[in-house]
Amino acid sequence: MTTSNWFRVESTPDDHKIAFLRTLRAAAEQWTFDGLGPETTSTDVEFPDGRLVVSIEVPGLTSRPQHLQVCYRADVEGRPVLQSAWSRYARFDDPYEPPDEETELWVSGVDATPEQCSLWAAAWFERQLSRRVVRREWDRPEAGLSTLLLAADSGPVFVEWTIEAPDGVIDSRGRFVWSWLTGRPPSRTVVERPGVATQG
Repeated sequence: MTTSNWFRVESTPDDHKIAFLRTLRAAAEQWTFDGLGPETTSTDVEFPDGRLVVSIEVPGLTSRPQHLQVCYRADVEGRPVLQSAWSRYARFDDPYEPPDEETELWVSGVDATPEQCSLWAAAWFERQLSRRVVRREWDRPEAGLSTLLLAADSGPVFVEWTIEAPDGVIDSRGRFVWSWLTGRPPSRTVVERPGVATQG
């Protein structure tokens, strides 16, 4: 098996998983995203149902979902299954949760080689890493009834992380009583992921 540092695995997986990882590693070696390197990737094969989970800890994010994950099962009733997710955790805890049809990868019921499944996984990773992530922060208003509400500290009272193309909210922090602020311009905007690959 290749000695690539991308998506390292401690144990020796079966032939299907080896083929999947070999193809994924070849794709990863061509990636040129800022901050992304072999140390941000991992592989987990220690599951009783035989699945393989490959993960990327997305560089630069302060949101709770920081991991891109693809779950690969080589044989489910004779065919492979792929599912992807943005996750808060390093493990793909629920591979059976219905996917977001607009942004997540879901392959089931088709004949496909491990190499083809790996190419689909790599394409999904690239697509997600190419999406812009912005953190928007709102400070406590200086006037109005909201000044009577208690704030935990002097920092922002509400924070929201949005991802673009397609647009969506991937995380938010702050008490519900401050969520109305999202209807107003933020106090500041920080681009956490520029959303484009850079040439190395």
